[in-house]
Amino acid sequence: MPGVGPSLSLWKANFAVIVLNTALYGVFMSLFVFCIVTMYLRTTAEARSPSNRSPFTRNHPVVYFLFHPLVAGYFVMCITLTAHFSVLVTRFVNAMALMSQQLSISEFYNNLADFTNVLDYVIVAMTLVVGDVLMTYRLWLVWERNIYIIILPMTSTVGILASCAYSTYLLAQFNGELDIFSSDLSRWFCGWAFVLTTNVYCTALISWRIFRTSRTSVQIMGGGYTLSHVAVTMIESSALFTTWTLAFVIVFHAKQVSAFILLLCWPGISGISCMLIGVCSGMRHYRSTYYPNNTESTISKIQFPDIPSTDSLSFRRARHSDASSAEGGIETGSTTTCRNSRHGQAL
Repeated sequence: MPGVGPSLSLWKANFAVIVLNTALYGVFMSLFVFCIVTMYLRTTAEARSPSNRSPFTRNHPVVYFLFHPLVAGYFVMCITLTAHFSVLVTRFVNAMALMSQQLSISEFYNNLADFTNVLDYVIVAMTLVVGDVLMTYRLWLVWERNIYIIILPMTSTVGILASCAYSTYLLAQFNGELDIFSSDLSRWFCGWAFVLTTNVYCTALISWRIFRTSRTSVQIMGGGYTLSHVAVTMIESSALFTTWTLAFVIVFHAKQVSAFILLLCWPGISGISCMLIGVCSGMRHYRSTYYPNNTESTISKIQFPDIPSTDSLSFRRARHSDASSAEGGIETGSTTTCRNSRHGQAL
């Protein structure tokens, strides 16, 4: 098989891609609907709140919802994932038509310069770029809008765009008689290492930030770490997306055809990873809104802990310290007054 090598037939690989992407797309759409509904309820409540000083957003909460950065990113990712799944199904149907005509399916799938294949590669690249932008935005929020912390992922995103643009051009000119793993295209495929750089960087810093605030909250409020803390940390740091990216880079450098299965399932993993963060955030918001004081409620049993920010923890420390000092002062003052009265009576 000249285009991708003989280790795995293209027919089996593409059939596995269709099956996996069907499952991933179904999971993504379920999470997407949940995230959009919770984001709508949350943003419209914020727009109508008395603390909102903007009369336009207070009178037009739907506009405030639609122009929210996360909502816009979720919709763009839904569009690109739907387009990706549609192109995969179209190519699969075309392959079935060739089989009915007793033509070679391997030649169809081996033609990497085919328009539908190049179009799908562009859609995959767009989906991954959107996922990286959302992850960078998440990092920026977790680190209290520190612009310096996102310089590296922003630079990596520019590198991804440049690499994808040129690799798309090479893919359109690709000759199926060459081995993709030993051609010039393989070197530009390594541009996906920019995605790995962004994922590892953002995952590490988000995990460290969440772990630090969780450790501080445990010290103040008591208790200990549970498996739910670890699960939420892994979800909010997009560890699934990072693991999949690392697997693709390793398998591609090993020159295995299964790398293309990982590549074509990559957008679904990216979308699910982003939606899981939205689900986790929505569950925390629901619990804090409807069960602010009931720690034993049913919703708390799902165990999505509400991780406080550094500022709120510092405020709690200061308030606890002031309260302790005030109580100590009152107690000392009352003791001194009592002692003075006793001393006067003795005199």
